[in-house]
Amino acid sequence: MVGISVDAPPRNAAMVDKLRLPFPLLADEDGEQAIKPFEVWHEGADLARPAVIVLDRDGREAVRQVGQDFADRLPDGVLLARVQALGLPATSQDAPAPGKASPSAKAMPFAALKPYFLGGRFTSISLGDRVPEAKERADVMREMYDGFIDAVDSTRAA
Repeated sequence: MVGISVDAPPRNAAMVDKLRLPFPLLADEDGEQAIKPFEVWHEGADLARPAVIVLDRDGREAVRQVGQDFADRLPDGVLLARVQALGLPATSQDAPAPGKASPSAKAMPFAALKPYFLGGRFTSISLGDRVPEAKERADVMREMYDGFIDAVDSTRAA
């Protein structure tokens, strides 16, 4: 498993370090190596849409989920169930050595993540209560934020 981002390697190294990611975060700054070929480039935004693409042993797409924006993601449990349903054997390989970490000046400190996610969670609840036609999407967003909050708590405890 790898992540791919438009951010430069030092920014990706900082993200891996801050969040203690158990996988490498690779750089595709112009999107030409993987992001555009996998058709997840967000035209006009100069970044990738959030996406999960699982390849089988032959390099064919076995699972594909592409979000519209940063808040459009499948819950982890749903995604894991889809991957497990494929019955693919686990593989492993050595991760590339991380580069020198250099977070962006705009990078949110780890301590600010939980309050930020709590704000998003409460906003999604409010939106769902106020706009009945948005309730289903708001509930999905709340579940996503709950997962983010759990991840922050787990990372903090590790």
